Amino acid sequence: MKSLGTELSSSEKEEIERLSEENAALRKKLAERDLEIYRLQCAEKGLDPMTKLPLMIGFENKCISAMKKFEDTKKVAPLTPIYNKVKHARGGTKHCIGYVDLDGVAWANKAYGHEVGDKIIEEAANILNRRRRPEDLIVRRQMGGDEFLFLFLGTENEEAGTKPLLDARTHFEELIARRFPYLVGKVSFSFAVKMVNSGMTEDQVREAINEADANTFVWKDRRKMSRVATNLQGEE
Repeated sequence: MKSLGTELSSSEKEEIERLSEENAALRKKLAERDLEIYRLQCAEKGLDPMTKLPLMIGFENKCISAMKKFEDTKKVAPLTPIYNKVKHARGGTKHCIGYVDLDGVAWANKAYGHEVGDKIIEEAANILNRRRRPEDLIVRRQMGGDEFLFLFLGTENEEAGTKPLLDARTHFEELIARRFPYLVGKVSFSFAVKMVNSGMTEDQVREAINEADANTFVWKDRRKMSRVATNLQGEE
């Protein structure tokens, strides 16, 4: 056994280096295995591994079920003053689909790498998820995408569904300014809302989702035009 202070031979150094590399490779394999197990567990539960939100699997049917369940819980005594008061206070049979589409994520991926883009999506998901009530639904449209859908239950009108999304966008842009100052003015999100009801079929709910999706492009174009106008003014 070598005493303290004795210099290692070249062969001993090579052996230590080899063992270190093997250990690092083993740790990497274990991390990859754990990640794959986590992904499989999420897939079994229909969850998105990145955001931990449900994926848009059977969302239309889930919306209809949630709307009916919500309305059933509000039926204290039909046709009585108490029932009417509850119905109007919580919106009764009026509900709202919210469609959120992140802006600038693809650009951020190209400019700063997917690690930054993924972090933006995670932060957006956390902020959006905190803006829903326990009975509301939220899903990520698909893995690898940057769209999210809400079902706001008991909303009186589209304004009631718009308010939490406006609040979410404000907080999201504040977070971008704090943590990603180089993305200010380049990353945000567009959204649109559409009223739905429990009497709709799955196809009708899907149509409402598609209409909300189309409306987000209107807002995206307006925001792009606004950014272009701002840049031009700055160049004058």
